[in-house]
Amino acid sequence: AEYMGARILSTFVQQPSVTRKMSRSSCSIAFALFALLICDTNAFSSSDYDHSHTVNSDIKLHWNIVGSGDSQEIQLGIEYKTTTGWMGFGVSEANSGSMPGSDIMVAYVTDGELVLEDRYSFAYDTPELDPCENNWKAGTYTRSGSKTIIEVSRKLAVEDTQHDRPIQNDGNPTRLIFAYGSSSKFGYHGTRHATASINLFDPDVDLLDSLSDDTVLELRQNNYEIPTAETTYDESLCHLFAEGELPDDAVMTGISMYVTPGNEAYIHHIVVSGLWDSDCDGDSINIWVTASHDPFVLPSDVGFDLSQFKGISVEIHYNNPEHDSGVIDTSGIDVYYSATARTHKAAILQFGDPNVQLVGQSIPEGLSSYTFSCPASSTNQWSGDLTVFASFLHMHKSGTKMLTKQFRNGKLIRTSNEVEYYDFAMQRTTEFEPFISFKKGDSFKTTCFYRNEDGTRTFGLGSENEMCIDFVYYYPAQEVTSGYLCGYQIGGGDLDDSQSDLDDSALEYSFGTTDTSYCDQLGDGNGDGNGDGNGDSAVSLVGSLSLFAAVVVALMF
Repeated sequence: AEYMGARILSTFVQQPSVTRKMSRSSCSIAFALFALLICDTNAFSSSDYDHSHTVNSDIKLHWNIVGSGDSQEIQLGIEYKTTTGWMGFGVSEANSGSMPGSDIMVAYVTDGELVLEDRYSFAYDTPELDPCENNWKAGTYTRSGSKTIIEVSRKLAVEDTQHDRPIQNDGNPTRLIFAYGSSSKFGYHGTRHATASINLFDPDVDLLDSLSDDTVLELRQNNYEIPTAETTYDESLCHLFAEGELPDDAVMTGISMYVTPGNEAYIHHIVVSGLWDSDCDGDSINIWVTASHDPFVLPSDVGFDLSQFKGISVEIHYNNPEHDSGVIDTSGIDVYYSATARTHKAAILQFGDPNVQLVGQSIPEGLSSYTFSCPASSTNQWSGDLTVFASFLHMHKSGTKMLTKQFRNGKLIRTSNEVEYYDFAMQRTTEFEPFISFKKGDSFKTTCFYRNEDGTRTFGLGSENEMCIDFVYYYPAQEVTSGYLCGYQIGGGDLDDSQSDLDDSALEYSFGTTDTSYCDQLGDGNGDGNGDGNGDSAVSLVGSLSLFAAVVVALMF
Protein backbone atom coordinates (compact mmCIF):
# COMPACT_ATOMS: atom_id res chain seq x y z
CA ALA A 1 0.00 0.00 0.00
CA GLU A 2 2.82 2.38 0.84
CA TYR A 3 4.51 1.70 -2.50
CA MET A 4 1.40 2.11 -4.64
CA GLY A 5 0.24 5.07 -2.61
CA ALA A 6 3.56 6.79 -3.15
CA ARG A 7 3.38 6.17 -6.87
CA ILE A 8 -0.05 7.77 -7.36
CA LEU A 9 0.62 10.61 -4.94
CA SER A 10 3.84 11.56 -6.72
CA THR A 11 1.70 12.99 -9.52
CA PHE A 12 0.02 15.47 -7.21
CA VAL A 13 2.52 16.11 -4.44
CA GLN A 14 5.69 16.51 -6.49
CA GLN A 15 4.19 18.51 -9.36
CA PRO A 16 1.64 20.91 -7.87
CA SER A 17 2.07 23.67 -10.45
CA VAL A 18 2.21 21.59 -13.61
CA THR A 19 -0.58 19.74 -15.36
CA ARG A 20 0.68 16.20 -15.84
CA LYS A 21 -0.23 14.79 -19.24
CA MET A 22 -0.52 11.20 -18.04
CA SER A 23 -4.09 9.95 -18.62
CA ARG A 24 -4.16 7.17 -16.05
CA SER A 25 -7.67 7.23 -14.62
CA SER A 26 -8.78 3.64 -14.10
CA CYS A 27 -9.89 4.64 -10.60
CA SER A 28 -12.61 7.27 -10.24
CA ILE A 29 -11.91 10.62 -8.61
CA ALA A 30 -14.49 9.82 -5.95
CA PHE A 31 -12.39 6.92 -4.74
CA ALA A 32 -8.99 8.57 -5.29
CA LEU A 33 -7.96 8.18 -1.66
CA PHE A 34 -9.04 4.57 -1.49
CA ALA A 35 -7.05 4.06 -4.70
CA LEU A 36 -3.91 4.59 -2.66
CA LEU A 37 -4.48 1.08 -1.36
CA ILE A 38 -5.97 -0.83 -4.26
CA CYS A 39 -5.00 0.83 -7.58
CA ASP A 40 -1.70 1.31 -9.36
CA THR A 41 -2.80 4.04 -11.78
CA ASN A 42 0.74 5.12 -12.65
CA ALA A 43 1.82 2.02 -14.59
CA PHE A 44 4.01 3.10 -17.53
CA SER A 45 2.33 3.51 -20.90
CA SER A 46 4.14 4.94 -23.92
CA SER A 47 0.82 6.35 -25.17
CA ASP A 48 0.94 8.86 -22.30
CA TYR A 49 3.86 10.61 -23.97
CA ASP A 50 3.72 12.96 -26.93
CA HIS A 51 7.11 11.97 -28.35
CA SER A 52 9.37 8.93 -28.54
CA HIS A 53 12.85 8.28 -29.90
CA THR A 54 14.73 4.99 -30.16
CA VAL A 55 18.30 5.82 -29.14
CA ASN A 56 19.62 2.33 -29.91
CA SER A 57 18.57 -1.28 -29.40
CA ASP A 58 19.04 -0.95 -25.62
CA ILE A 59 17.59 2.50 -24.85
CA LYS A 60 14.39 4.31 -25.79
CA LEU A 61 13.27 7.78 -24.75
CA HIS A 62 9.69 9.07 -24.29
CA TRP A 63 8.89 12.64 -23.28
CA ASN A 64 6.37 15.43 -22.76
CA ILE A 65 6.99 19.14 -22.28
CA VAL A 66 4.30 20.70 -20.11
CA GLY A 67 3.54 23.98 -18.37
CA SER A 68 4.75 27.44 -19.27
CA GLY A 69 7.20 30.09 -18.19
CA ASP A 70 9.51 29.31 -15.30
CA SER A 71 7.41 26.29 -14.29
CA GLN A 72 7.75 24.53 -17.67
CA GLU A 73 8.90 20.95 -17.21
CA ILE A 74 10.04 17.97 -19.20
CA GLN A 75 8.61 14.58 -18.24
CA LEU A 76 10.71 11.60 -19.28
CA GLY A 77 10.02 7.90 -19.59
CA ILE A 78 13.29 6.09 -20.32
CA GLU A 79 13.62 2.41 -21.16
CA TYR A 80 16.91 0.66 -20.41
CA LYS A 81 17.90 -2.91 -21.20
CA THR A 82 18.68 -3.87 -17.62
CA THR A 83 16.77 -5.30 -14.68
CA THR A 84 19.51 -4.91 -12.08
CA GLY A 85 21.69 -1.96 -13.03
CA TRP A 86 21.81 1.76 -12.41
CA MET A 87 20.61 4.08 -15.18
CA GLY A 88 21.96 7.43 -16.34
CA PHE A 89 20.69 10.33 -18.45
CA GLY A 90 22.45 13.60 -19.19
CA VAL A 91 22.16 16.95 -20.96
CA SER A 92 25.45 17.86 -22.63
CA GLU A 93 27.03 21.11 -23.70
CA ALA A 94 25.24 22.18 -26.88
CA ASN A 95 28.43 22.50 -28.94
CA SER A 96 29.97 19.27 -27.68
CA GLY A 97 27.62 16.45 -26.78
CA SER A 98 30.26 14.61 -24.77
CA MET A 99 30.20 13.35 -21.18
CA PRO A 100 32.56 16.09 -19.90
CA GLY A 101 30.49 19.22 -19.39
CA SER A 102 27.24 17.30 -18.88
CA ASP A 103 24.44 17.64 -16.33
CA ILE A 104 23.72 14.04 -15.31
CA MET A 105 20.93 12.21 -13.51
CA VAL A 106 21.67 8.75 -12.11
CA ALA A 107 18.78 6.46 -11.11
CA TYR A 108 18.80 3.18 -9.27
CA VAL A 109 16.32 1.03 -7.38
CA THR A 110 17.07 0.04 -3.81
CA ASP A 111 14.70 -1.54 -1.27
CA GLY A 112 11.77 -0.93 -3.61
CA GLU A 113 12.59 2.78 -4.01
CA LEU A 114 13.51 4.72 -7.13
CA VAL A 115 16.42 6.92 -6.08
CA LEU A 116 17.71 9.81 -8.22
CA GLU A 117 21.10 11.46 -7.88
CA ASP A 118 21.91 14.82 -9.44
CA ARG A 119 25.48 14.80 -10.76
CA TYR A 120 27.70 16.67 -13.20
CA SER A 121 30.84 15.83 -15.13
CA PHE A 122 33.89 17.76 -16.25
CA ALA A 123 36.01 14.76 -17.31
CA TYR A 124 35.76 11.16 -18.48
CA ASP A 125 35.57 10.03 -14.87
CA THR A 126 32.97 9.37 -12.19
CA PRO A 127 30.51 12.29 -12.27
CA GLU A 128 30.50 14.44 -9.14
CA LEU A 129 27.43 14.90 -6.95
CA ASP A 130 25.79 18.29 -7.42
CA PRO A 131 26.73 20.18 -4.22
CA CYS A 132 23.91 22.71 -4.52
CA GLU A 133 20.57 21.11 -5.32
CA ASN A 134 18.78 18.18 -6.91
CA ASN A 135 16.33 19.47 -9.50
CA TRP A 136 15.07 16.01 -10.53
CA LYS A 137 11.74 14.56 -9.43
CA ALA A 138 11.20 10.81 -9.12
CA GLY A 139 8.15 9.25 -10.71
CA THR A 140 7.48 5.55 -11.26
CA TYR A 141 9.64 2.63 -12.25
CA THR A 142 8.67 -0.64 -13.90
CA ARG A 143 10.81 -3.74 -14.29
CA SER A 144 9.67 -6.49 -16.61
CA GLY A 145 11.28 -8.91 -19.01
CA SER A 146 14.76 -7.61 -19.79
CA LYS A 147 14.22 -3.90 -19.20
CA THR A 148 13.60 -1.20 -16.62
CA ILE A 149 11.51 1.88 -17.34
CA ILE A 150 11.89 4.96 -15.16
CA GLU A 151 9.72 8.07 -15.18
CA VAL A 152 11.29 11.31 -13.98
CA SER A 153 10.89 15.03 -14.50
CA ARG A 154 12.67 18.37 -14.05
CA LYS A 155 12.21 22.01 -14.95
CA LEU A 156 13.61 23.22 -18.26
CA ALA A 157 15.15 26.32 -16.71
CA VAL A 158 17.87 26.08 -14.07
CA GLU A 159 19.22 28.40 -11.41
CA ASP A 160 22.47 26.54 -10.79
CA THR A 161 24.26 27.03 -14.11
CA GLN A 162 27.53 25.61 -12.76
CA HIS A 163 26.15 22.08 -12.34
CA ASP A 164 22.87 22.02 -14.31
CA ARG A 165 22.20 22.51 -18.02
CA PRO A 166 19.03 24.29 -19.16
CA ILE A 167 16.91 22.66 -21.87
CA GLN A 168 16.37 25.46 -24.37
CA ASN A 169 13.94 25.94 -27.22
CA ASP A 170 16.39 27.66 -29.55
CA GLY A 171 15.70 25.70 -32.72
CA ASN A 172 18.77 23.50 -32.26
CA PRO A 173 18.71 19.87 -31.13
CA THR A 174 19.50 19.09 -27.48
CA ARG A 175 22.57 16.92 -27.03
CA LEU A 176 21.79 13.98 -24.74
CA ILE A 177 23.83 11.14 -23.24
CA PHE A 178 22.66 7.80 -21.83
CA ALA A 179 24.35 4.98 -19.93
CA TYR A 180 23.53 2.10 -17.63
CA GLY A 181 25.40 -0.40 -15.50
CA SER A 182 25.31 -4.10 -14.80
CA SER A 183 24.68 -3.67 -11.07
CA SER A 184 22.78 -1.26 -8.86
CA LYS A 185 26.06 0.17 -7.58
CA PHE A 186 26.98 3.22 -9.64
CA GLY A 187 30.18 2.59 -11.60
CA TYR A 188 31.76 2.37 -15.04
CA HIS A 189 29.28 1.69 -17.85
CA GLY A 190 31.68 0.01 -20.27
CA THR A 191 30.06 -0.22 -23.71
CA ARG A 192 26.56 0.39 -22.31
CA HIS A 193 26.29 4.03 -23.35
CA ALA A 194 24.84 6.13 -26.17
CA THR A 195 24.33 9.69 -27.38
CA ALA A 196 21.47 11.39 -29.20
CA SER A 197 20.83 14.77 -30.78
CA ILE A 198 17.10 15.52 -30.59
CA ASN A 199 14.96 18.61 -31.06
CA LEU A 200 12.87 18.01 -27.95
CA PHE A 201 10.41 20.78 -28.81
CA ASP A 202 9.73 19.91 -32.45
CA PRO A 203 11.12 16.40 -33.04
CA ASP A 204 8.83 15.47 -35.92
CA VAL A 205 10.07 18.20 -38.25
CA ASP A 206 12.40 16.95 -40.97
CA LEU A 207 14.58 19.88 -42.00
CA LEU A 208 14.90 18.47 -45.50
CA ASP A 209 11.12 18.59 -46.02
CA SER A 210 11.44 22.28 -46.83
CA LEU A 211 13.62 21.30 -49.81
CA SER A 212 11.15 18.79 -51.29
CA ASP A 213 10.86 20.79 -54.53
CA ASP A 214 14.62 21.01 -55.04
CA THR A 215 16.85 18.74 -57.11
CA VAL A 216 19.07 16.26 -55.28
CA LEU A 217 22.57 15.40 -56.47
CA GLU A 218 23.73 12.14 -54.88
CA LEU A 219 27.47 11.61 -54.58
CA ARG A 220 28.73 8.27 -53.22
CA GLN A 221 32.03 6.49 -52.79
CA ASN A 222 32.40 3.64 -55.32
CA ASN A 223 32.99 0.68 -52.98
CA TYR A 224 36.02 2.40 -51.52
CA GLU A 225 38.13 0.20 -49.24
CA ILE A 226 39.02 2.18 -46.13
CA PRO A 227 42.81 2.06 -45.60
CA THR A 228 44.18 0.43 -42.47
CA ALA A 229 46.10 3.61 -41.58
CA GLU A 230 44.72 5.51 -38.60
CA THR A 231 44.16 8.69 -40.65
CA THR A 232 43.21 8.96 -44.32
CA TYR A 233 42.00 12.03 -46.19
CA ASP A 234 40.40 10.65 -49.35
CA GLU A 235 39.61 13.06 -52.19
CA SER A 236 38.52 10.56 -54.83
CA LEU A 237 34.83 11.51 -54.67
CA CYS A 238 34.34 14.19 -57.28
CA HIS A 239 31.62 15.26 -59.70
CA LEU A 240 32.22 17.54 -62.69
CA PHE A 241 29.12 19.24 -64.02
CA ALA A 242 28.19 18.33 -67.58
CA GLU A 243 27.32 21.08 -70.04
CA GLY A 244 23.79 22.25 -69.22
CA GLU A 245 23.48 20.02 -66.15
CA LEU A 246 22.99 22.97 -63.82
CA PRO A 247 20.49 25.80 -64.32
CA ASP A 248 22.06 29.21 -64.86
CA ASP A 249 21.06 30.43 -61.39
CA ALA A 250 21.56 27.16 -59.48
CA VAL A 251 22.05 27.62 -55.74
CA MET A 252 22.80 25.01 -53.09
CA THR A 253 20.01 25.11 -50.52
CA GLY A 254 20.97 22.22 -48.24
CA ILE A 255 23.20 19.23 -47.83
CA SER A 256 23.20 15.99 -45.87
CA MET A 257 25.68 13.22 -45.21
CA TYR A 258 25.02 9.61 -46.09
CA VAL A 259 27.05 7.05 -44.13
CA THR A 260 27.20 3.38 -45.05
CA PRO A 261 25.41 1.48 -42.26
CA GLY A 262 28.00 0.05 -39.91
CA ASN A 263 30.70 2.53 -40.97
CA GLU A 264 29.69 5.35 -38.63
CA ALA A 265 32.82 4.96 -36.48
CA TYR A 266 35.15 5.34 -39.48
CA ILE A 267 33.74 8.59 -40.91
CA HIS A 268 35.10 11.44 -38.85
CA HIS A 269 34.24 14.48 -40.95
CA ILE A 270 33.84 15.60 -44.54
CA VAL A 271 34.70 18.76 -46.45
CA VAL A 272 32.71 19.72 -49.57
CA SER A 273 34.33 22.14 -52.01
CA GLY A 274 33.33 23.93 -55.18
CA LEU A 275 35.80 23.54 -58.09
CA TRP A 276 36.77 26.60 -60.07
CA ASP A 277 37.94 24.54 -63.06
CA SER A 278 37.00 21.21 -64.66
CA ASP A 279 39.75 19.52 -62.71
CA CYS A 280 39.12 17.43 -59.60
CA ASP A 281 42.62 18.31 -58.39
CA GLY A 282 42.35 21.99 -59.25
CA ASP A 283 41.70 25.09 -57.14
CA SER A 284 38.59 25.01 -54.99
CA ILE A 285 36.81 26.69 -52.12
CA ASN A 286 35.09 25.09 -49.13
CA ILE A 287 31.28 25.26 -49.11
CA TRP A 288 30.46 22.80 -46.29
CA VAL A 289 32.23 21.09 -43.40
CA THR A 290 30.61 18.67 -40.96
CA ALA A 291 31.43 16.00 -38.41
CA SER A 292 27.82 15.17 -37.52
CA HIS A 293 25.14 13.32 -39.42
CA ASP A 294 22.59 16.11 -38.99
CA PRO A 295 21.44 17.68 -42.29
CA PHE A 296 22.28 21.33 -42.91
CA VAL A 297 19.64 23.54 -44.47
CA LEU A 298 20.47 27.13 -45.36
CA PRO A 299 18.15 29.99 -44.38
CA SER A 300 15.25 30.33 -46.82
CA ASP A 301 16.69 33.42 -48.55
CA VAL A 302 20.33 32.23 -48.61
CA GLY A 303 22.17 29.82 -50.90
CA PHE A 304 25.64 28.87 -52.09
CA ASP A 305 26.02 29.87 -55.74
CA LEU A 306 26.63 26.55 -57.55
CA SER A 307 26.53 28.10 -61.03
CA GLN A 308 29.98 29.61 -60.46
CA PHE A 309 31.56 26.16 -60.05
CA LYS A 310 32.65 23.55 -62.59
CA GLY A 311 32.11 20.69 -60.14
CA ILE A 312 32.04 19.50 -56.54
CA SER A 313 34.71 17.55 -54.70
CA VAL A 314 34.29 15.72 -51.40
CA GLU A 315 37.13 15.06 -48.99
CA ILE A 316 36.34 12.36 -46.42
CA HIS A 317 38.44 12.07 -43.27
CA TYR A 318 38.56 8.39 -42.36
CA ASN A 319 39.55 7.52 -38.81
CA ASN A 320 40.68 3.90 -38.30
CA PRO A 321 42.53 3.71 -34.96
CA GLU A 322 42.17 -0.08 -34.76
CA HIS A 323 43.64 -0.50 -38.28
CA ASP A 324 40.69 -2.61 -39.43
CA SER A 325 41.00 -4.13 -42.89
CA GLY A 326 38.49 -5.01 -45.57
CA VAL A 327 36.00 -2.26 -44.69
CA ILE A 328 34.13 -1.19 -47.85
CA ASP A 329 32.54 2.26 -47.91
CA THR A 330 29.82 3.80 -50.07
CA SER A 331 29.33 6.93 -47.96
CA GLY A 332 28.82 10.34 -49.49
CA ILE A 333 26.55 13.36 -49.60
CA ASP A 334 23.22 14.56 -50.97
CA VAL A 335 23.40 18.09 -52.37
CA TYR A 336 20.09 19.94 -52.66
CA TYR A 337 19.90 22.76 -55.20
CA SER A 338 17.32 25.02 -56.74
CA ALA A 339 17.04 26.69 -60.15
CA THR A 340 15.73 29.83 -58.48
CA ALA A 341 18.32 32.32 -57.28
CA ARG A 342 18.08 33.39 -53.65
CA THR A 343 18.44 36.86 -52.25
CA HIS A 344 21.82 36.28 -50.58
CA LYS A 345 24.91 34.38 -51.70
CA ALA A 346 26.61 32.48 -48.88
CA ALA A 347 30.29 31.79 -48.27
CA ILE A 348 32.61 30.36 -45.61
CA LEU A 349 35.20 32.46 -43.78
CA GLN A 350 37.97 30.58 -41.94
CA PHE A 351 39.62 31.97 -38.79
CA GLY A 352 42.55 30.52 -36.85
CA ASP A 353 45.16 28.64 -38.88
CA PRO A 354 43.14 27.88 -42.05
CA ASN A 355 46.02 26.49 -44.13
CA VAL A 356 47.69 24.73 -41.17
CA GLN A 357 50.79 26.87 -41.53
CA LEU A 358 52.03 25.58 -38.17
CA VAL A 359 52.40 22.08 -39.65
CA GLY A 360 55.23 20.17 -37.97
CA GLN A 361 55.50 22.53 -34.99
CA SER A 362 55.46 20.71 -31.65
CA ILE A 363 52.75 21.41 -29.09
CA PRO A 364 54.11 21.74 -25.53
CA GLU A 365 53.39 19.00 -23.03
CA GLY A 366 50.52 19.73 -20.64
CA LEU A 367 47.89 22.43 -21.18
CA SER A 368 48.72 25.10 -23.78
CA SER A 369 46.90 27.68 -25.88
CA TYR A 370 47.30 29.35 -29.27
CA THR A 371 45.52 32.57 -30.22
CA PHE A 372 45.25 33.61 -33.88
CA SER A 373 44.13 37.06 -35.00
CA CYS A 374 42.16 38.51 -37.90
CA PRO A 375 42.80 42.29 -37.71
CA ALA A 376 40.54 45.23 -38.50
CA SER A 377 42.80 46.12 -41.44
CA SER A 378 41.71 42.85 -43.09
CA THR A 379 37.97 43.16 -42.46
CA ASN A 380 38.06 46.76 -43.68
CA GLN A 381 38.56 45.22 -47.13
CA TRP A 382 35.06 43.76 -47.01
CA SER A 383 32.44 45.47 -49.13
CA GLY A 384 30.16 45.78 -46.10
CA ASP A 385 28.90 44.00 -42.99
CA LEU A 386 28.44 40.22 -42.86
CA THR A 387 25.45 38.29 -41.51
CA VAL A 388 26.65 35.09 -39.83
CA PHE A 389 24.24 32.16 -39.54
CA ALA A 390 26.48 29.25 -38.50
CA SER A 391 29.96 28.24 -37.31
CA PHE A 392 31.95 25.01 -37.08
CA LEU A 393 34.83 24.86 -34.56
CA HIS A 394 37.48 22.31 -35.50
CA MET A 395 40.45 20.81 -33.67
CA HIS A 396 41.74 17.24 -33.29
CA LYS A 397 42.19 14.74 -30.46
CA SER A 398 44.14 16.83 -27.94
CA GLY A 399 41.85 19.84 -28.41
CA THR A 400 40.26 20.83 -25.09
CA LYS A 401 38.50 24.17 -25.57
CA MET A 402 38.01 26.55 -28.50
CA LEU A 403 36.45 29.98 -28.97
CA THR A 404 36.37 33.01 -31.25
CA LYS A 405 36.00 36.53 -29.84
CA GLN A 406 34.76 39.54 -31.79
CA PHE A 407 36.12 43.04 -31.11
CA ARG A 408 35.01 46.47 -32.27
CA ASN A 409 37.24 49.50 -31.79
CA GLY A 410 39.33 47.40 -29.42
CA LYS A 411 36.40 46.40 -27.20
CA LEU A 412 35.03 42.88 -26.86
CA ILE A 413 31.59 42.66 -28.50
CA ARG A 414 30.85 38.97 -28.03
CA THR A 415 32.22 35.47 -28.08
CA SER A 416 30.81 34.48 -31.45
CA ASN A 417 31.17 30.75 -30.83
CA GLU A 418 32.66 28.56 -28.11
CA VAL A 419 32.95 24.95 -27.04
CA GLU A 420 34.19 24.52 -23.46
CA TYR A 421 34.43 20.73 -23.37
CA TYR A 422 35.66 19.90 -26.86
CA ASP A 423 35.49 16.29 -28.05
CA PHE A 424 37.06 15.24 -31.35
CA ALA A 425 34.36 12.60 -31.86
CA MET A 426 31.41 14.92 -31.10
CA GLN A 427 31.85 17.99 -33.33
CA ARG A 428 28.87 19.83 -34.77
CA THR A 429 27.91 22.95 -36.70
CA THR A 430 26.38 25.63 -34.50
CA GLU A 431 23.46 27.41 -36.16
CA PHE A 432 22.79 30.87 -34.75
CA GLU A 433 19.30 32.06 -33.89
CA PRO A 434 19.14 35.00 -34.18
CA PHE A 435 21.91 35.55 -36.71
CA ILE A 436 24.89 37.64 -35.63
CA SER A 437 26.60 40.53 -37.41
CA PHE A 438 30.29 40.94 -38.28
CA LYS A 439 30.87 44.57 -39.15
CA LYS A 440 33.46 45.92 -41.51
CA GLY A 441 36.43 46.96 -39.37
CA ASP A 442 35.82 44.41 -36.59
CA SER A 443 38.71 42.23 -35.45
CA PHE A 444 38.70 38.63 -34.25
CA LYS A 445 40.76 36.33 -32.07
CA THR A 446 40.42 32.54 -32.26
CA THR A 447 41.92 30.56 -29.37
CA CYS A 448 42.51 26.82 -29.18
CA PHE A 449 43.52 24.99 -26.00
CA TYR A 450 45.34 21.66 -26.17
CA ARG A 451 46.02 19.06 -23.51
CA ASN A 452 49.11 17.21 -24.72
CA GLU A 453 49.61 14.42 -22.20
CA ASP A 454 52.77 12.85 -23.63
CA GLY A 455 54.41 15.77 -25.42
CA THR A 456 54.36 14.09 -28.85
CA ARG A 457 51.69 16.17 -30.62
CA THR A 458 52.47 18.43 -33.58
CA PHE A 459 50.33 20.55 -35.88
CA GLY A 460 49.32 18.81 -39.09
CA LEU A 461 46.52 17.14 -41.02
CA GLY A 462 46.28 13.74 -39.30
CA SER A 463 43.98 12.82 -36.43
CA GLU A 464 47.13 12.38 -34.33
CA ASN A 465 48.14 15.96 -35.23
CA GLU A 466 46.38 19.23 -34.39
CA MET A 467 44.45 22.00 -36.11
CA CYS A 468 42.68 25.21 -35.12
CA ILE A 469 40.05 26.43 -37.62
CA ASP A 470 36.72 28.20 -37.12
CA PHE A 471 34.58 27.77 -40.25
CA VAL A 472 32.11 30.68 -40.30
CA TYR A 473 29.04 30.58 -42.58
CA TYR A 474 27.89 34.03 -43.70
CA TYR A 475 26.39 36.24 -46.41
CA PRO A 476 26.88 38.16 -48.64
CA ALA A 477 29.90 36.39 -50.13
CA GLN A 478 33.01 38.57 -50.35
CA GLU A 479 35.45 38.64 -53.26
CA VAL A 480 38.60 39.51 -51.26
CA THR A 481 40.89 36.92 -49.62
CA SER A 482 39.97 38.10 -46.12
CA GLY A 483 36.36 37.19 -46.93
CA TYR A 484 37.40 33.52 -47.10
CA LEU A 485 40.64 33.16 -45.13
CA CYS A 486 41.77 35.41 -42.28
CA GLY A 487 44.24 33.80 -39.91
CA TYR A 488 47.83 32.77 -39.50
CA GLN A 489 49.89 34.00 -42.49
CA ILE A 490 46.82 34.42 -44.68
CA GLY A 491 44.39 37.29 -45.22
CA GLY A 492 46.44 39.58 -42.97
CA GLY A 493 46.08 37.47 -39.82
CA ASP A 494 48.80 36.17 -37.52
CA LEU A 495 49.65 34.02 -34.49
CA ASP A 496 48.86 36.55 -31.79
CA ASP A 497 49.90 34.60 -28.69
CA SER A 498 50.86 31.13 -27.47
CA GLN A 499 51.15 29.96 -23.86
CA SER A 500 52.33 26.72 -22.28
CA ASP A 501 52.40 25.05 -18.86
CA LEU A 502 48.94 26.42 -18.03
CA ASP A 503 46.79 25.20 -15.15
CA ASP A 504 43.09 24.48 -15.58
CA SER A 505 42.06 27.91 -14.29
CA ALA A 506 43.15 29.28 -17.67
CA LEU A 507 40.20 27.45 -19.25
CA GLU A 508 37.75 29.69 -17.35
CA TYR A 509 34.96 27.15 -17.46
CA SER A 510 31.44 28.50 -16.97
CA PHE A 511 30.23 25.00 -16.04
CA GLY A 512 31.64 22.51 -13.57
CA THR A 513 33.00 24.35 -10.55
CA THR A 514 33.90 22.26 -7.49
CA ASP A 515 33.77 25.32 -5.25
CA THR A 516 30.77 24.70 -2.99
CA SER A 517 30.74 28.35 -1.88
CA TYR A 518 29.08 29.01 -5.23
CA CYS A 519 25.95 27.36 -3.84
CA ASP A 520 25.62 30.12 -1.24
CA GLN A 521 24.76 32.53 -4.03
CA LEU A 522 21.65 30.53 -4.94
CA GLY A 523 18.34 31.44 -3.38
CA ASP A 524 17.01 28.01 -2.46
CA GLY A 525 19.64 25.50 -3.42
CA ASN A 526 18.48 22.59 -1.28
CA GLY A 527 14.85 23.34 -0.66
CA ASP A 528 15.32 24.81 2.82
CA GLY A 529 15.59 28.37 1.56
CA ASN A 530 19.02 29.16 2.99
CA GLY A 531 21.28 28.32 0.05
CA ASP A 532 23.82 26.72 2.39
CA GLY A 533 25.31 24.37 -0.19
CA ASN A 534 24.21 21.28 1.72
CA GLY A 535 21.44 20.23 -0.62
CA ASP A 536 20.51 16.56 -0.79
CA SER A 537 21.75 15.32 -4.17
CA ALA A 538 19.63 12.16 -3.99
CA VAL A 539 15.85 12.00 -3.88
CA SER A 540 13.70 8.90 -3.63
CA LEU A 541 10.16 8.20 -4.72
CA VAL A 542 8.89 6.45 -1.62
CA GLY A 543 10.75 8.00 1.27
CA SER A 544 9.25 11.48 1.00
CA LEU A 545 5.70 10.18 0.60
CA SER A 546 5.32 7.11 2.81
CA LEU A 547 4.47 9.08 5.95
CA PHE A 548 1.89 11.13 4.06
CA ALA A 549 0.29 7.94 2.69
CA ALA A 550 0.11 6.49 6.20
CA VAL A 551 -1.64 9.62 7.48
CA VAL A 552 -4.19 9.46 4.64
CA VAL A 553 -4.93 5.82 5.42
CA ALA A 554 -5.41 6.65 9.12
CA LEU A 555 -7.88 9.41 8.27
CA MET A 556 -9.83 7.06 6.00
CA PHE A 557 -10.29 4.42 8.66
